[in-house]
Amino acid sequence: MTDKEVADKVYIEPLTIEFLEKVIEKERPDSLLAGMSGQTGLNIAVELSDNGILEKYNVRVIGTSIEAIKKGEDRELFRNLMQEINQPVVESAIATDIAGRLNFASERGYPVIVRPAYTMGGSGGGIAETQDELVEILELGLQLSSIGQIILEKSIKGWKEIEYEVMRDGNGNCITICNMENVDLVGIHTGDGIVVALSRTLSDKEYQMLRNTSIDIINNVGIEGGYNVQLALSPKSFEYAVIEINPRVSRSSALASKATGYPIAKVTAKTALGYASVYSVIALRKLGIETIIVNNNPETISTDFDISDRLYFEPLTEEEVFNIVEKENPDGVILQFGGQTVIKLAKVLKEKIYLYTELILNKWMYRRIGKNSMSF
Repeated sequence: MTDKEVADKVYIEPLTIEFLEKVIEKERPDSLLAGMSGQTGLNIAVELSDNGILEKYNVRVIGTSIEAIKKGEDRELFRNLMQEINQPVVESAIATDIAGRLNFASERGYPVIVRPAYTMGGSGGGIAETQDELVEILELGLQLSSIGQIILEKSIKGWKEIEYEVMRDGNGNCITICNMENVDLVGIHTGDGIVVALSRTLSDKEYQMLRNTSIDIINNVGIEGGYNVQLALSPKSFEYAVIEINPRVSRSSALASKATGYPIAKVTAKTALGYASVYSVIALRKLGIETIIVNNNPETISTDFDISDRLYFEPLTEEEVFNIVEKENPDGVILQFGGQTVIKLAKVLKEKIYLYTELILNKWMYRRIGKNSMSF
């Protein structure tokens, strides 16, 4: 990606907030897409936000928000969120120092699993079979975690490890790209083992149960684009537990894309840029068609005032939308780019717009088709 053909500007510099601030100050970008640069990209984006640099230069994060990244990467926030939405997690304790967490292992017995927050590929984590091993792993993990945080989990060694790749847009529409199964059971890190797509041993009930869980998680974390979730499933029952998520495009995403032919990275980038609505409006404007966007989400790019000829920042309800139709008198309305909320309005809008069209035809007010259109 350092080829000049890939981007308009390429900087080969250390990925630190000091250098990135200099780049931001010089280039003055409108937006930052964090979820396409692996773990380093997420960590840097959070640092830039926490240090006030993004706010200072008025740079917004598109795609998955900083809040959503923190929910997925901060072990304590993620565990608490899973408990709030009644998704099972392995019994665990948060550690920011060594002394306070040795009791957890002593009381529950070894082995215990160590998972640092904000590290790539599980760096600094592992399975501790003894207290000496636990101290060694804790020391390394606390050093590698960008926020000095580790979660200690009761071992579920021997359970199946299943992954799902899920895509979600800014309107909450979700699809499961595929699921994958690790040939090795829990206890071998996925980066060191073999994973196959699609899963080999799940029953339909198990597949649907974990699929619903994956969609529930992405909706509650608030990820926009692709994400990967890792789940553990008991081989002897339907008991399962959420292990962790990657709120970004990951190595698993590349495997899923190759296995299915679905371009996860490409769709993630387009999702971050808005919301299909933008692309439809751009295409219509190239044809010389006047465009109007109705949107109720200020965070999407489609609410930028230079995207369409006119913008209505209104609730997407039957009453509000039809008031706009009455005022603007468009020749067409495009619904399919507005997500499930707008699709639900299709039937009533069709009926109302038909009646309204009949009314204005009778008054000789109808305008030529192709001059004016609306998008949601």
